[in-house]
Amino acid sequence: MSRRRERREAERKGQRLQSAYTVPQSRPVWRSPIVVLTGAAALVGVVVVLLLVAGVIGKSPVVSAQITTPGYLTPTDLASGRSLGNANAPAQMVVWSDFQCPVCQDFAVQVEPRLVPDFVATGKLRITYKDLIVIDTHVQGGHESRDAAAAAECAASQNKFWPFHDYLFANQLGENVGSFTRDRLIALARAAGLDVTTFTSCYDSGKMYSLVDASNAAGAKAGYNSTPTVVLNGKIITSTVWADYTALSAAINAAAAGQSSASPSASSGASAGPSVSATP
Repeated sequence: MSRRRERREAERKGQRLQSAYTVPQSRPVWRSPIVVLTGAAALVGVVVVLLLVAGVIGKSPVVSAQITTPGYLTPTDLASGRSLGNANAPAQMVVWSDFQCPVCQDFAVQVEPRLVPDFVATGKLRITYKDLIVIDTHVQGGHESRDAAAAAECAASQNKFWPFHDYLFANQLGENVGSFTRDRLIALARAAGLDVTTFTSCYDSGKMYSLVDASNAAGAKAGYNSTPTVVLNGKIITSTVWADYTALSAAINAAAAGQSSASPSASSGASAGPSVSATP
């Protein structure tokens, strides 16, 4: 009896020991914290990629920047296409410019608004804008200067070149950073008072690029390689002259009177001063 009792007691102890040291049944793999965290991270990654592809995030802030209203709007009653003023004005100024060029912005924002009432409105001066694309040359793969110029041609076809010109320069935010994407050009057209449907159709057709390229080629053929290149009655006006309004006024008055309007250093064909060179 005692042996049988001892044997049963030993069996019970063995069962208790086995129960105490048995590894608890593991949870399903899918419930492991590591697996859950890894899966969550992977899901977030997939969502980010999808949003980037959709263009929801990751855009340059410039692309969605608010449209800025120009501080000065050129009066349209003086405009004819890309020209401003009397076709028979004694002083004829041609501005070879790039809508992404910061120095061109200085001329458009600081100088032109003074020329309009002082010389254009009085019949003494006519200003004509021509395209000289230089910024796209510096930024590999960039095309916003050419795109903006083509859009401006579409605006000119509605006789809205100058309001659109004002909006382009007011919203110049950098070189090929998204200032002049298709969507922003359409938004600028709307803000400038263009017929947006007509503008969009014109822009999307691509038909205006040939005009831009022809203007650019003509400027290059004339020897102009920087912007803005300001030509008054066939003579280049250096930046030191046009940046000084008193000197520029004197040059315009001299040109209107039939006198020489350019400094000797500026009459050879290449522009001078703090402008943007087309050569890297």
